[in-house]
Amino acid sequence: MPIIDRKRRQFLARQQMILEETETLYGDKGYLGLNLDELADRISYSKATLYNHYGSKEELLCAVAVKLLEERAFFLSHALVFEGTSRERMLFVGMADAFLISFHPHCFEIIQLVTLPSFWERSSPGMQDRFRMTLENGQSTLHEIIRLARRTGDIEMSERRLPANEIITGLTALVTGLSFTSLGRADEETAAPIIPSESFLLHYEAYLDGLGWHELSLEKDYAPFKRQALATLKEAADLI
Repeated sequence: MPIIDRKRRQFLARQQMILEETETLYGDKGYLGLNLDELADRISYSKATLYNHYGSKEELLCAVAVKLLEERAFFLSHALVFEGTSRERMLFVGMADAFLISFHPHCFEIIQLVTLPSFWERSSPGMQDRFRMTLENGQSTLHEIIRLARRTGDIEMSERRLPANEIITGLTALVTGLSFTSLGRADEETAAPIIPSESFLLHYEAYLDGLGWHELSLEKDYAPFKRQALATLKEAADLI
């Protein structure tokens, strides 16, 4: 085994550990309590080692956001191959977000935080490009589902009246807001995530109903679909 390959694997493994511990520390103490000295102690490496991977605390958090967006894009990609109507596929997207939040309660908070100018400007151009590319990967899934809904007539409002970007903006605002209410919290006794929150899905389905996205939640029993979608998400999670 070439030494350079082993060193590269060690570097990537250490980087993964840094990102995971950063997310944990952020969840425990928030941004202001995210101290790099404490982070270095937690992973048993020097602070200098952290800077070998990331040039600033802001860059580090941006890397965490990219990791979370990559995981989200992976889950969302399953919506395109999932057999079902456009409404079911977009509901799958909502379930994927609820699923993600149950494991990463602060994911959307971190994603929003790193887009603030004070953070964004302290991230490297390469990290900014990775963030934009990964975000677009996830958004492309939503655009494809909306195009399908327009072709099949599942959404009656025209693109001119309700552009796809506006639909996605509304969904993003909804999901981000719901994530801030800690609906994807963990069960204190079992330490197992609540997957997905029924309240989360109630609001998500109400938004789709408001768009007139057929079939409406009162017109169809989506329970069998949700069970199948959840099983798919759990299988996908095992691959990460």
